[in-house]
Amino acid sequence: MQSPGPCQTSQVCTSSGTLMSYCAYCPGGAVNITTQFHPVSGQDMLNAANAHLPRIAQLSGSEPATTPPGQSTPVTASVAGSPVGPVELLWRASPTMPWQRIAMTSSGGGNYTAALPPFACSELPSFFYTFTDATCGTLNYPASAPATPLSLEVLSITTLVDDTFETDQGWIPASNGTTSGLWQRGVPIFDPSNSLAPTSDGDGSGQCWLTANTPVGFSGTFVTGGGSVQLTSPPLDLSAAGAQVDLRYYFRSNDATSSDRYTVRMSQNGLAGPFVVVFFTTASSSAWRTLTILRDDILAAGLVPGPNMRLRVAVADLGVGASGAEGGLDGFRVTTRTCQSGIGTRYCTALPNSTGAPAQISASGSASVVQNNLVAQAAPVPSNTSGMFLYGLQPSQTPFGNGIKCIASPIRRLPVTSSSGTTLAQAVNVNAGSAAGVILAGTTWHFQGRFRDNAAGGSGTNLSDGLRITFQ
Repeated sequence: MQSPGPCQTSQVCTSSGTLMSYCAYCPGGAVNITTQFHPVSGQDMLNAANAHLPRIAQLSGSEPATTPPGQSTPVTASVAGSPVGPVELLWRASPTMPWQRIAMTSSGGGNYTAALPPFACSELPSFFYTFTDATCGTLNYPASAPATPLSLEVLSITTLVDDTFETDQGWIPASNGTTSGLWQRGVPIFDPSNSLAPTSDGDGSGQCWLTANTPVGFSGTFVTGGGSVQLTSPPLDLSAAGAQVDLRYYFRSNDATSSDRYTVRMSQNGLAGPFVVVFFTTASSSAWRTLTILRDDILAAGLVPGPNMRLRVAVADLGVGASGAEGGLDGFRVTTRTCQSGIGTRYCTALPNSTGAPAQISASGSASVVQNNLVAQAAPVPSNTSGMFLYGLQPSQTPFGNGIKCIASPIRRLPVTSSSGTTLAQAVNVNAGSAAGVILAGTTWHFQGRFRDNAAGGSGTNLSDGLRITFQ
């Protein structure tokens, strides 16, 4: 519906409209009125409500990104609302594993705690938080879960260098073809008239390296004159497997031709060089940005990571006319990221058998489907006994016989075998069994040993604890 205006001589009815339209004046009257808001108006109201009105219910949670192999990971959640039932942490070791639930413990004030279980190097854990509110129903965090949950990387991180530039660690500033914009270490000087310089450091520690930390009007405010200013690191040992460099950088230019640039070079021969480009950008931004240089990036540049590496950053004014550039460096870290663990992760509980100790499960070989060389073992078990290994997709922890069953139905069984001394062992053929029991790469399975134990009385049977394995 279009209302009469200076360019119209009558009303023009084109479609139905909202209460705020003139469509009631069209033939049919109120029949032309819809009961919903216009999408734009509705979104405006929703945005305003989200910004200013308290929510009846809300859920958020901590988001750890990494975890060492074999260690549990504490997590927290915060709840606003009226939970009906528990606040829960849901996790799985791989995308094919069913979600497992952990009831979180209240610590007061709407805060809850729990811990993710230990994971092995081959696993790809993910998790999310959930609760049911009396008014709003089920809420998940993140809201897109379980379709897109939070993920966790299993690895061990060792920090070799952690330089926030609060002290001088031996970085070397130099110029190449310019006398302006030289690198300085300090707290950024805030000058509203300098639109290129950062207003703060990059990691929140206070100081950083930046070009020409001087107010506008002083000589050498920007990198100009067609040259560059360089900043070279102290020696870096990048010979360890999994070594990587992480840093925060700042680069802003007023060159309309996008010729000014921020460049990172590396040398494998210390100051002797040559320094080879591993990264550069001409993209100007008022924000600090992050950069990660992996071992593969160094190799791709034709360098061999070693014990006498150097890194050099440069800000260059290569633009035409009266252009200038500002650069910064902060939060410089060198770490190694590796993962070493045994095969799988033990879980559940085994009860003592007639040997006086509980049988513990382990595995040798590998979790590789291609190699197909996994061997499951359980010890100690009674001498000269028989048994088998069970496996399934779902974990459990329920009494069974003289022990605890650690796998939920349906359960698959490997062939019966005899113990060697007090050890029960069986090769796992990943290609055997029915289609439902064939083990594929990327799937997670739970294993447990079951064996006869007549000497213990009772049911005459007992079990080991469980072993969760994600196959590759």
